[in-house]
Amino acid sequence: MSFRKMFTSVPFLFFIVLLAVALAIFESRAAAEDTSDIRYVLEEELLDGNEEGGQELQPAEVVDDSGNDEKTESTEENNGDSSENGGSTEIGGGEVSMEDASSGSCSSSVDSGIVISELLINPEGTDTLGEFIEIYNTGNTKVDITGWTLSDQSGKVKTFSILETYMDSGEYKVFYYSETKISLNNDGDGVILSDINGCQVFATLISGAAEEGFSYALDENKNWQWTIMSTPGGVNIIDAGGEAINDPEDGGVD
Repeated sequence: MSFRKMFTSVPFLFFIVLLAVALAIFESRAAAEDTSDIRYVLEEELLDGNEEGGQELQPAEVVDDSGNDEKTESTEENNGDSSENGGSTEIGGGEVSMEDASSGSCSSSVDSGIVISELLINPEGTDTLGEFIEIYNTGNTKVDITGWTLSDQSGKVKTFSILETYMDSGEYKVFYYSETKISLNNDGDGVILSDINGCQVFATLISGAAEEGFSYALDENKNWQWTIMSTPGGVNIIDAGGEAINDPEDGGVD
């Protein structure tokens, strides 16, 4: 057989093709092994460098987009659990109760200078037409009392929430029964003023039985007295016959 016929024969060409395929597979595997060796060397160098620097090499994180939905649902469930468990939150690495965090606002309300200054418990005629609760800003700044509440202390207790209201320094605000629906007991009652967080800002003394037409008023010496001179929205005028009642712990103005 001539060389030309041998090189052009089908078996020989098939052999050449198989040989080329085998060489390609061999080269591909060799390249992969070289790449693996290079990666291994690089990882070894990184490990050595991190060990010298006191750091531990962490395996690379594989990002799987298919799991994002599951992670989101898990995060939402965890957030829900924290709100159900007392509404606590983490601040600066420590767990702080939401109640503890808000309690600091009490001092600013108590020190605001807002006091209850006069009660008309038993007005002449129909009680519900004239009963009122007066508050006064003794401080030097304007105070937002929106959401603050007034509550009586005796009998069937009623609470009234104050609508949007700001009190300037030295200003009086009068709340009548027609607005609050707080019915003060003629045989003795008192009123508590609380801020929007439920912190007690001021509380009057529990009065004795109220004579018709007399106001229960706070005088300039921070004493509670009965006076025939009812002055809603103005400076209290204490009748000379009024009897002083003083208890700074309950109803005085600090």
